[in-house]
Amino acid sequence: MRITRLLFCSLAVLLCVAVWSLAHAAAPQQSAPPSGRQTPQKPSGERLYTDKCEHCHGAEGRGDRGPALVPLKLTFEKFLNQLRFPLCDMPAFPESELSDAAGRDIYDYVKTFK
Repeated sequence: MRITRLLFCSLAVLLCVAVWSLAHAAAPQQSAPPSGRQTPQKPSGERLYTDKCEHCHGAEGRGDRGPALVPLKLTFEKFLNQLRFPLCDMPAFPESELSDAAGRDIYDYVKTFK
């Protein structure tokens, strides 16, 4: 009788361990950045500038293949018009590709350049 009870308890423990292992193996693993903190996102204007402007105007708007943007003397309306209908070799950014709000974000970001 004692052996039967021991065998039954051992099987119950094995069954619990197997179920626990399967449940944890099937659960999605969540990975955190190495530091344990979320990586902060760049503000919208900075991301847009980096993606669409930096390769010609440089990281700080000082010019590279394109002209310098510092100091930016254009009003937002003139800046947006330049984005839409450039007067140089710059590619045009129609509203279907870059919204007015996104243009404002870029403008505000460029205004932070010193």
